[in-house]
Amino acid sequence: SSGASGWRPPDVGPPLGGGFGGGSPRNQTYAPPPSSGGPSDAVSAALQAMRAIEGNLKRQRVAPAAPAAPAMPYMPGIPSYDVSPAQRCSDWIAAAGVDGAASSLFNESPLAVKLAAMDAGPVTGSNPSACLVARVIRLKKAHRDGGLPNR
Repeated sequence: SSGASGWRPPDVGPPLGGGFGGGSPRNQTYAPPPSSGGPSDAVSAALQAMRAIEGNLKRQRVAPAAPAAPAMPYMPGIPSYDVSPAQRCSDWIAAAGVDGAASSLFNESPLAVKLAAMDAGPVTGSNPSACLVARVIRLKKAHRDGGLPNR
């Protein structure tokens, strides 16, 4: 009974439960192919290629980048260090290239938070403003919880 449209499901193979009279597949045994004792030529070639790639990767590794140098401390009387913390903050935020909202959040933060944010190094990534906002929020929480020294 194919119905009015003439459509019928395709033949999808033997019925469940054993196939075409050959007995149940559970009663059949599987014999692995004979082994010569060592890996096949294909396996040996694949292993050799993997070792070559691994060796090239080890040679291409470079030393990790050195951490950013900490910001210079305020040392009055020494010309290269004779910059006030407020001036350092202004210079750093101008060089950071962040938007006005991130700059305002930074400028309204306590000095300890500003100095810790600068000591963490330059803001990087595809969105430096977002990086700075996340850093300042994290440092403000640490400052509120007593985790930052008052400088």
